[in-house]
Amino acid sequence: MKKRINFVGRKNELQKLSEFYRMQGAGFLHLRGRRRIGKSWLLIEYQTQVGGVYFQGEQDSSTKELKSTMAHLWDEYVGKKRLSLIRQRDLTWDGIFSDITDYAIQHAEQTIFLIFDEIHWIAKKNSGFTSKIKNAWLSWEKTGNIKVIICGSSNKFFDDKTARESSVLRGLRTHSDIWVRPFSLSEVRKYFFPEWSLEEISLIYMMIGGVPYYLNRISYTKNFINAINKTFFTRSTIFLDEIDEIINLEFNKSSKAKIRTLISSLGQKGKTITNICRSTGIPESTVRENIEKLVDYGLVFEKKSMGKPLKKNKSGIKYYMRDFYLNFYFQVLDEFRDQIKENTKCNIFSNILSSKVGFYIPNFSGLAFELLIESVIDRRANPTMQESIFSKLELREKNYYFGYYWEQNSTQIDLIIESSVDRESRILEAKWISTKAGLTDRYLEQVLQNAYTPPRGYRLSYYLVISKTPTKGLREAANKLNVEIIELTDIF
Repeated sequence: MKKRINFVGRKNELQKLSEFYRMQGAGFLHLRGRRRIGKSWLLIEYQTQVGGVYFQGEQDSSTKELKSTMAHLWDEYVGKKRLSLIRQRDLTWDGIFSDITDYAIQHAEQTIFLIFDEIHWIAKKNSGFTSKIKNAWLSWEKTGNIKVIICGSSNKFFDDKTARESSVLRGLRTHSDIWVRPFSLSEVRKYFFPEWSLEEISLIYMMIGGVPYYLNRISYTKNFINAINKTFFTRSTIFLDEIDEIINLEFNKSSKAKIRTLISSLGQKGKTITNICRSTGIPESTVRENIEKLVDYGLVFEKKSMGKPLKKNKSGIKYYMRDFYLNFYFQVLDEFRDQIKENTKCNIFSNILSSKVGFYIPNFSGLAFELLIESVIDRRANPTMQESIFSKLELREKNYYFGYYWEQNSTQIDLIIESSVDRESRILEAKWISTKAGLTDRYLEQVLQNAYTPPRGYRLSYYLVISKTPTKGLREAANKLNVEIIELTDIF
């Protein structure tokens, strides 16, 4: 069965919304986040607390229909039918916004809360919405009692309409952006799968991340493998077509196939610009332009070696899939698309696993586990730093940074964390291991063999992050070699 979760968590985001709502004067705010991350969930929850108008754009609605919807919502808010009596073809954004201005002036003691959600569907091409709301804001700002939030999943919209010098909505914002981030591992365990093991929760996170909508789609049963089979590997799954929705949100139809090819070409180990061009046959200028967009939109990220400077088009920068779902789709789901489409019931996932006693997925688990550890370490994604891994790493300050290191034809170091406070370089190797039989001293040796020259005056320390509880022998060996072992319990 699917376990539907009511609104949970989001304490920090609700606090930020409250600060915005209570700030003196008028306000204009961007609320942003990945598709399916729960932005609408959050806004509706807060709007039920303070009132106001929640207006959500629809992809298939015309601009006339959207104006009519907004007119009805506003009339409902003020408790008087006026705009909704106007014929749809005669409604204008100017007329609607002017009515809001007049009401705000007449009710100066009242805070008027306006939420424009799925803004990219409201401000469609030729809709006139962005220029009209910009003009309206000049009046709304003077009233001092109107709070506006625009919200959406399209990074392209915010880049085009708010970030550039020529952007229509540039300069309207009065408050820093609120970003809605994925749930953490511990939140996923607490709110969604309290009966699953840490290994099972980690693996589901490696597949889809902490995205509430995706998590709510999991067929929650005590049998983890059956749940995964039913959710991802049957004909009814949403996860085969979700990739198109993500790409369509940021790119036009003509470039969709090219974008899929670029992302797919990155594979498990990532690629440089040169290698992407070589494997896809796409011209370098086109690759660079689209890779930069993918990075800006948070779908791909670039790894720069913390070692000596290297040429950008050779081994200085590698590009990887940043999004958990994208990685899972291109590394696993896409390969079985035809089989999934043909089956209503199947056991594909059971067949994928390389071991009957472990959860190791070939060509997937390695990078996915590295991404998982990185998401815990990343302060932007995890500002609270409550997990015990920070105690293990002895990171007590937030002024640390992390990165990666490799040289041409050498093994890459998964993660390096450095802090100017204690002048220490921490080398982390992340290993997703299918069975305890795989826990051998060779992993410790691999950690110590990593060649990295830290900044002058910094000392080196070594850590092995593993998905299985270490054996007594491995612990003893690690103590002798001064390698600290970090377990799954430390990242929850």
